Amino acid sequence: MNSPNEDETGNDRAAEIEEHHRYKITAAVNEILRACEEVAAHGTYGFWTPTSPAAYSDTTELITTAHRDILDPLTQAITAAQATIHAIEAEQRDGA
Repeated sequence: MNSPNEDETGNDRAAEIEEHHRYKITAAVNEILRACEEVAAHGTYGFWTPTSPAAYSDTTELITTAHRDILDPLTQAITAAQATIHAIEAEQRDGA
C-alpha cells in the first residue's frame, strides 16, 4: 500500500501529464486553424481562385499550385496534429 505522500505525488504527476496533454492537443489543433487562415488568404470570399486561367498552360501547373497553396499546408498541419494525438493516446494506453 502506498503512503499518503506517494499517492499525492502520483496524483500530482497525473494532473501534470493531463495538463501537458491538453496543451499539446490544443497547440496541434491551433496549428490546423492557422494553416486554414493562411490558406484562406489565397482565396477571395471563401473561394480559391487561381491568379488567372491564362497563367496555367495546362492542368498540371494548376494542380501543382493547388498542392503548394492549399493541399500541402493543410495536410502537413493535419498530419502533425494526428501524430500528436496518436502519441498521447499511446501514452495513455501504456499508462505513462
